[in-house]
Amino acid sequence: MLPDAELNHASSFGLDISVRTTPHLLSGEELSPKDLGLTDDEPFLLKVVPTPGHTAGSVCFLFDLGTDAKKIMFTGDMLFYGSVGRTDLGGSEEQMRMSIERLRGMDDDIVCFPGHGSSTYLGKEKLYNPFFVN
Repeated sequence: MLPDAELNHASSFGLDISVRTTPHLLSGEELSPKDLGLTDDEPFLLKVVPTPGHTAGSVCFLFDLGTDAKKIMFTGDMLFYGSVGRTDLGGSEEQMRMSIERLRGMDDDIVCFPGHGSSTYLGKEKLYNPFFVN
């Protein structure tokens, strides 16, 4: 899926990114352009952000495409537009709260693409999402 710009959704952003990755990507790891088979002059960083709560091993994938580009995060079922994922099917409310705090410490201008529904900005969720508001 990652080697195809259509399947990895890079083409949705006007990009032609083909990615080769290692089979063992751990929570908290960052991959540089060289790690992904890109040249060093192509600004690209992929960070695995551990966000347990919906499930024990939930992660978000944060893509930083350089200084002038927006940061993009695929949040899966951890964060939705105006909500968060369920925790009652084997998840953990306590871990979800810790994951929300982790996201709260990240940049407001990150564009989030959840597993379902509309995209959103992390800053908007910090202001209006009832699970983020104190």
